[in-house]
Amino acid sequence: MVEATRISIDQGSLHERFPIMLQPIGVSRLEFFDETEGQLELRSIDLPHRQFALHAYRSTGHSFEMPTLRAATFDFAISGRIAKRVNGDALTISPKRAALSLPGTISVDVLPGTTGISCFMNGDSLQDLVKEAGLHLTMNQSADFDVANLQELEALQHLMAYTYTQFFTETRKHISFHRTALAEALILDHIIEFLERANLAKPIVIDGTFDEGLAERGQEIIAARFDEPLTLRDIAQEVGASPRSLQRAFQKRYGVSPQRALAQHRVKVARARLLSAPPSSTVTSIALSCGIFHFGRFSEAYRKTYGENPSQTLSRGKSRT
Repeated sequence: MVEATRISIDQGSLHERFPIMLQPIGVSRLEFFDETEGQLELRSIDLPHRQFALHAYRSTGHSFEMPTLRAATFDFAISGRIAKRVNGDALTISPKRAALSLPGTISVDVLPGTTGISCFMNGDSLQDLVKEAGLHLTMNQSADFDVANLQELEALQHLMAYTYTQFFTETRKHISFHRTALAEALILDHIIEFLERANLAKPIVIDGTFDEGLAERGQEIIAARFDEPLTLRDIAQEVGASPRSLQRAFQKRYGVSPQRALAQHRVKVARARLLSAPPSSTVTSIALSCGIFHFGRFSEAYRKTYGENPSQTLSRGKSRT
């Protein structure tokens, strides 16, 4: 089980709790807008496989500063508004705008009534994530984005909002390892999709020799475990190689990344199951059984591959049973 930690600070406890709870994580200043009834609730969980953490918060309005934040962050507001400055770059976070902040010096104003959730990627985690996907990060400064203009960002926002409701309720203190691992895999997958579509990450040109057997062993792992929340690192560990070596082998052997090969295999298996589905089956249930959780992306990939919607294949499959 993964424990969700909770910090609750109000104006009355700020002087006592600030040096214990906030200074150790790099916060140099925190002030409430309302000096009599200010309150901040912060809940956090560390995701299991990486140096990633989710922080959810509710505030009556406060500002804070961190002279040196060593983490990149994805910031989303479920309600309210946040004004953030990172190394001098001004960002706005609201239900209509999300932000990706690079490490640096930050100052933040969280307006009254704001509820938000952020994904913190410590150290070199963002760079590592991008490299493992066969990409290199081209973004060199923090930025905010209109959620409605990018389908991938809108999907990530919905996922973060859903995570908030599932992991950060008043009564939930522990979350199963499987659920947090699944959430982690989905969040990372959505981040990569967003970075590619927003042209913030570009494919790495791969040269040199490669181990053909390595790619084939990786494909075997995909075929055996496609219904799990499988990551590039999971596959690399199974075959005894580094993620970069596996990436190189797949690109040379199959012309796609391991993640793309996994997505293609899931769609292929889903089609076979749709064509042989019993009357009680649904597209959603079949997709879930294949390890597919991003239904919009699945439908798009399915149409491009087979020239019809999954629901059409399912109807034809049911007519045969």
